[in-house]
Amino acid sequence: MSAHLLLIHALSPVHAGTGHSPGAIDLPIARDKSTGFPILPGSGLKGAMRSHLTRTSPNDVKAVFGPDTTGASEHAGGLWVGDANLVALPVRSVVGTFAWATSPFLLGRFFRDATEAGLKPPKVPSGPPVVGCQTSKSTKLKEGSKAYFEDLDFAVDENEQVGELAKWMAEIFFDEVFWRDRFVERFCVVHDDVMGYLAQHGTDIVNRIRLENDTKTVAKGALWSEESLPTETLLAAHVVVAPNEKTKPKAELEKSLRAYGGRPLQLGGDATVGRGRCMLRVAGGGK
Repeated sequence: MSAHLLLIHALSPVHAGTGHSPGAIDLPIARDKSTGFPILPGSGLKGAMRSHLTRTSPNDVKAVFGPDTTGASEHAGGLWVGDANLVALPVRSVVGTFAWATSPFLLGRFFRDATEAGLKPPKVPSGPPVVGCQTSKSTKLKEGSKAYFEDLDFAVDENEQVGELAKWMAEIFFDEVFWRDRFVERFCVVHDDVMGYLAQHGTDIVNRIRLENDTKTVAKGALWSEESLPTETLLAAHVVVAPNEKTKPKAELEKSLRAYGGRPLQLGGDATVGRGRCMLRVAGGGK
C-alpha cells in the first residue's frame, strides 16, 4: 500500500450537497459532523473519478475501482478515496480582494495526511489570538496594521514562519507561478474559532428558481436556496493505493491515480450550470 494526497482547487463554486435540510438553506453542503467544516464526501469524489475513467479508459475501470454495485462482492477496488477536507477557504477582504484563510486545526489535520503521504510539511504555527491573523511579510491583505475579512477586523502579525508555510503550500497546490505568488500574498492563519465562523458564514448561497415556459413566471414551489463552496477553495483528500490479486499492480494503480493530476474534474452537482469544476493535483506516495 501507499498513501497519497489528492489536492483540489475549486475553479467554480462546488455544491456537494446532502439533500434537503430543515434549516434555513434548502440544499446545504456536506459538513463534518464533529467540527462543522465543509467536506467533499469520499463516495462522491471516488464516483467522479470513476466516471471520468469510464469515459476515457472504460476497460480499466474494474481493475482500478473494482466492479460496479451489482458485482461488488467480487473484490475491492485498488484506490481507497477518503473525504476531501477543507484546507483553506477564500473570504472577502477589503484589501487584496480576498484571502485564503486557514487555522491551526485545519493545518494540523492536513499535515497529518501529508506526512503519511511521505511529504515533509513545515511546523504548524501556534496561531494568533481571536482578534488577530498571521500572514507572510509580502501580504497584500493589510491596511495600516489591520486586515478586514467579511465584517470582521484583525490585527496583522507578519510572520516569517507563516510565509514559509504559504510558499510550501503554494508549491504543492498550484502549477503556475502567478497563482503561487497570489497565494503567498493572500494567505492568512486565523484562530480556530474564527475559522469555524468563516466556514459557516463565508460560503456561497444563491436562490434558484424555475420559470414557467409560457408565462416566464416562477413555477409553483420552484424557488429554493442552495449552498456551495466558493471558487478558489482548497481541499485535500487522503487516497490509498491498495492493490489486490484482481486489480492492477501497485505501479499501474499509482500511474492511474497520477493521471488525474493537472486536469480539471467536475465534482458535486449542478454540472450543467458550471458548478463543480475543480483542478486536481496528486502529491506524495509514502508507505
